[in-house]
Amino acid sequence: MQSHFPIIRIRTLCIPFLCLLLSCSKNIVPLEEEVLGKGEWDNLEVPEKLINGTANISDVETWTKAIRQNIPLIQEDMNGDRKVELLAEIVFARGVTGNRSFLFFVHTGSGYKYLEIISNIKRHVSYEKSGESYLLMYTKAGGPEMVIGLCKLTKIKLIPVGKNLTLFLGDSGKEKDKKLWDRLQEDDLQEKELLEIFTKSAYD
Repeated sequence: MQSHFPIIRIRTLCIPFLCLLLSCSKNIVPLEEEVLGKGEWDNLEVPEKLINGTANISDVETWTKAIRQNIPLIQEDMNGDRKVELLAEIVFARGVTGNRSFLFFVHTGSGYKYLEIISNIKRHVSYEKSGESYLLMYTKAGGPEMVIGLCKLTKIKLIPVGKNLTLFLGDSGKEKDKKLWDRLQEDDLQEKELLEIFTKSAYD
């Protein structure tokens, strides 16, 4: 009889441990659309794995399912590390002017981390020499007016660069603003010039 006691004890310990392993992948509570509908965008209850950057793509899909309304996640490498970042569109927040809002997730190397809610991304660009990556974002303000901003993308957060600029585009826009908007999208745009556009008053 005594020879059986260690076996019984081992089995007793293994059962709850196994339950813990099985439940660890089911602890992502889906984000409710009503929370964002109330405008509580800065007070989201973010799952721990999405805070510490260890979530997998299934975790992101589960958490954002309701607000995406089953539209697939946008997957694209935005910092040149060969790992895709994820965008989950908040479908009900689409504006009549074409504005869109997204929950943004960066790949940390260990998994995905939720950063913040962002607007339309026009382009992302990485510079090998400095190792820095940037997102060029915009919001349509109605008519020819568009507000653009630049953020540095890190694995911890998005860092605003300089100040947002208001451009007047379209048929009734300003020629200077149209040329600047075109320049921001050209492949030969160097990092120094990009930063100067958003930090120097010459572009007010």
